[in-house]
Amino acid sequence: MIKIFKLFFSIIFVLVLLSSNSNAEIEYDAVTGVFESNVNAEIDYADRSKQFENIENYIKGGQVRNSDLNHYIKILINAKNELSDAKKEVDKNIGFVQKRIEALGDLPEDTEVESIAKKRQQFNQEATHYRTELAEVDILLAKINELDALISNTRNRELLGRLFDKQSPLIYPHNFFNSTKLFIGFMFDVIKSPIDWYKNLTSEQKSDVNSNILPVFLVIVLSFIVGLYLRMLIMKRFGYKNIPQPKYIIKVFAAFFVAVAYGAVPASIVLGFILWLKGTEVLSIGFFGLIVNSFLYYFLYVFLALAVSRVIFAPYNGKWRLVDVSDDRAKKIKSALYLSVTLIGVFSLLENIATRSSYPIELISYLSAISGAIKVFSFLIVSKRMFWDDALSLYAEDESDEVSIYDRGTELAGITSSKSSKVTFALSLLSVGFFAISLFGYARLSSYMINRFLLSFIMVGLFVIIRKATTEVLHRLLLLIFWTRNFKLRRRLIYKIDFWVNLIIDTFFILVVAFGLLSLWGMSKDVLFDWIRKLFFGFNIGGIEISLLSIVLGIIIFVVSITVVRILKKRLMTNILSKMDMDDGIKHSLASGFGFVGFIFAAIIAIVVMGGNLTNLALIAGALSFGIGLGLQNIVNNFVSGIILLFERPVKVGDWVVINNYEGLVKQINIRATEVQIWNGSIVIIPNADFLASSVINYTLRDRQGRIEVPVSVAYGTDVEKVRNILIEIAAKNKRVTKKPEPYVIFMRFGNTSLDFELRCFTGDIMNRLSISSELRFEINRRFNEGGIKLAIPQIIYRSAAEAGFPLCNDVNENI
Repeated sequence: MIKIFKLFFSIIFVLVLLSSNSNAEIEYDAVTGVFESNVNAEIDYADRSKQFENIENYIKGGQVRNSDLNHYIKILINAKNELSDAKKEVDKNIGFVQKRIEALGDLPEDTEVESIAKKRQQFNQEATHYRTELAEVDILLAKINELDALISNTRNRELLGRLFDKQSPLIYPHNFFNSTKLFIGFMFDVIKSPIDWYKNLTSEQKSDVNSNILPVFLVIVLSFIVGLYLRMLIMKRFGYKNIPQPKYIIKVFAAFFVAVAYGAVPASIVLGFILWLKGTEVLSIGFFGLIVNSFLYYFLYVFLALAVSRVIFAPYNGKWRLVDVSDDRAKKIKSALYLSVTLIGVFSLLENIATRSSYPIELISYLSAISGAIKVFSFLIVSKRMFWDDALSLYAEDESDEVSIYDRGTELAGITSSKSSKVTFALSLLSVGFFAISLFGYARLSSYMINRFLLSFIMVGLFVIIRKATTEVLHRLLLLIFWTRNFKLRRRLIYKIDFWVNLIIDTFFILVVAFGLLSLWGMSKDVLFDWIRKLFFGFNIGGIEISLLSIVLGIIIFVVSITVVRILKKRLMTNILSKMDMDDGIKHSLASGFGFVGFIFAAIIAIVVMGGNLTNLALIAGALSFGIGLGLQNIVNNFVSGIILLFERPVKVGDWVVINNYEGLVKQINIRATEVQIWNGSIVIIPNADFLASSVINYTLRDRQGRIEVPVSVAYGTDVEKVRNILIEIAAKNKRVTKKPEPYVIFMRFGNTSLDFELRCFTGDIMNRLSISSELRFEINRRFNEGGIKLAIPQIIYRSAAEAGFPLCNDVNENI
């Protein structure tokens, strides 16, 4: 017990230190051997102001580099943090000085005592000094905000200035035909580039090329053989195995190596060719050399993209597929991706060659527009294969039916009624809109938006795969028998932990994806990192500092504290109080009181760690006390009762209870009242105080196991052993009746006209007791009829005419 106390308070102490809101920097003096605080380190405000002016002048002077802007952002972020900490310290000092001034009292009308007057003058001078320092800090913080806006505007102007450069609009036929002529001439230059390259070689270079044809061919063949060998080796060791149902993480692991295997052959060929090119400069000469070098790299990119597409959809290995689609759809998607990747690679190669060869801007815009059209086409065809093919095929099957045009239109409109279809249709229209921008002369803007649009989808898809693999790994780790064997954790608790872990992982991945998407679309990484720092380490709203890290740490401390309090409460009850000679009620009261105090203690620590002020808590407690005195007893009673219900959990959501003559399912526990759904589906609102003030029958408090009682009455003269055997046999054959505890029969009594029995059996889910009772009664009636056992018929034997309800003679005479 003492060890647990020591461990608990040590953990709490360390966590409180880690979550402290003090921004003091502690340094160790090696000479004196003590720790010193640098919180009062002086800031040279004039030097800071001059530094900010230099930054402003440099940015406004033009010709600023992006690396310089990133450097300035880091300087401003560090300065802002330093000044914010200084402002907190100055505010604190002003508060201290103001309290000392207030302690001196009001300034008297006559002459003040000399010592007190000197103190007042000293304190006023300190307050003036701190207010002046606070004004300087506020001025510098305002300057930082101005520089942030200036840097943001500079970056946006630089980015948008290039993107909004307008070229000749291709929507005009004249411009389109001229650009087409340039494109035809460019393609002719590409085709004849090997001939021109060879003609421009010297005789020595030509002989060198002729002599290297065979070595180059051998290098390519050797690279191909090495690539095939690597593919076979990787596929054999790490590829798809004959596993009936592989786990998702195993699928991801195998998919990675299979993608590497499929890319091994082209990678080895390109590597071999590049190594040969490094040894000779002949193929690096002129336009043809540029084409060869660009082709090698794009060739590698295309084949790697094809390999990734193949392993994600695995058209011929359904059980290893990373995306849940049918085999037929996977093959169609793979074909669409192959076509899309190849076309995008070809036209991106042509656009790169034209850009690097200084061709006219009209040709580059034309190629950019074609490349954008290919990308949009690829997105549409892949989306169609993934989301629309099934719906369209179902519609096509009904075309042979005699249906009106209106009905067919209604069915076709219903194809896009699903959420995924609507989103896909909207995104398809958006991508077409991005391409349309290029037709009006904004080729760079169109290319930028289309590329970011497709990369956003790829990024989200990769994170979905990684997230699914990560959650499965953690799920498998939590389901290991290690936790139940060594830590005695119940499966129900493990599933709760699994849920919260998945929630935290999902939140983390959402933040990472949002960060990646914002960075992809042009937002500065330094600004994003500053946002994340503020989110986790604190930001001010209305003078209140909110820190996500402190909140999470406070919740962790609260959960850990409550868990330790419950463990100590259980130990207190079993190891200490159980050995004392006192009433059981007092023992439970002491244990409950310990738990209540522990809960308050945990709540206070958690609030302090989150940055709460205990002074505000005192004000709230005083206001509540005043409200209770003014007639809020009932509301506060239900409020406190709701808190007790939520933490003691005598009743929880999903329990089947009986209270105040109402029997039903607990649907929701609120702060003031609890909702119970009864048999007819109605919701009964019951105040929380009733659950504590009255007796409650909870059928499912510990578990859902419960007993079913079926009374049976038979006629006198029936073989009672036969009745018992039949009843036990009926209960034993029912699938929803548990084997242990075993069903049994009780001979209840000798009735006036019957022998009364009661069949008692148990079920794993007491919620089904009525349906099980009904099944048992049907079977009892059938078996008794087959066995010739007669059920007792209730008989009423009257001892006199008055008990039978007949009027007596004198009553008749009176009536007459």
